[in-house]
Amino acid sequence: MTHGEAIQQLSHRGRQRAFGRHVGSDRLIQAGLDALLAGVDTPSLARGGRTVSA
Repeated sequence: MTHGEAIQQLSHRGRQRAFGRHVGSDRLIQAGLDALLAGVDTPSLARGGRTVSA
């Protein structure tokens, strides 16, 4: 998947959710992974080893 295709996929999933459509977690995860592998750098796909404390 190219950088542009990954951005388009993320945008499409976001629009679906914004208009009230259910988007399965599997599709959201896949879109995020595809974007990371394509080199998309966005705040929602933060890299840098952040950890969440319990």
